[in-house]
Parts: sequence; structure tokens; C-alpha cells
Amino acid sequence: MVVLVKDSVQNVQEFLEWTSHRAPRTPITPWTTERLAAFFKHLFPNRRLRAHSVKRGAANILIKSAADGLIPTELVAQILKHIGAAPLLPDTTIRYIEDRVALARANKSGLATALIPTS
Repeated sequence: MVVLVKDSVQNVQEFLEWTSHRAPRTPITPWTTERLAAFFKHLFPNRRLRAHSVKRGAANILIKSAADGLIPTELVAQILKHIGAAPLLPDTTIRYIEDRVALARANKSGLATALIPTS
């Protein structure tokens, strides 16, 4: 991953604590796309929310932020797909970089993640 998540210190510490008890490469959630869609349907029976609704919401927040000049437009694609139309560094270069934290800080993705509400 080459995305830096900027959030409150408490939220980041809680997330790190939670992830420290998980096996490496374990998915964040065991829920399937279908299960998440069913969950949304149960919570919001009058709306047509799907699993991609979360990503769609983040995309809309980020594009408005880019339009307002808060972040570069390239960060929208970078956050949503972990790469943009013109990546800052090509994959062939990224594979040689061992310090992923430095890479995430250098690509400025934290500017975008800080704009997505956590609740």
C-alpha cells in the first residue's frame, strides 16, 4: 500500500492496536460484497446502497476537495485505485522502495485521507 492515512492520533492508535492482533495479509473484513449490500439494505431499506456506495461517497468528497483546490486532482484516483493516470512513480520504481511509509508520505496521499470523515 502506498497510501498514508491521516486521522486523529487516537483513531490511528486504535486501528494499529486492532491490526496488531491480525495475521499478516488478513482481509480487514471477512464480509463479502453481497453481505455488505444486504447489511446496507437492512439499515436503509428505502435506499439502493451497494458495497461501492462507500467508495462512491469517498470519491465525491475527494473530487469536491480537488475542485476547491484542497488537494491535487491526481490524488482522487490515487486514493481510490492506489494509482493515478500519471503515477508519481511508476510501478517499476516503487517495487525497489523498501520504506513504504516514506513512499506514502512522499506521495501526499495523507492530504486526501484527512478529508474523508471517519464517522
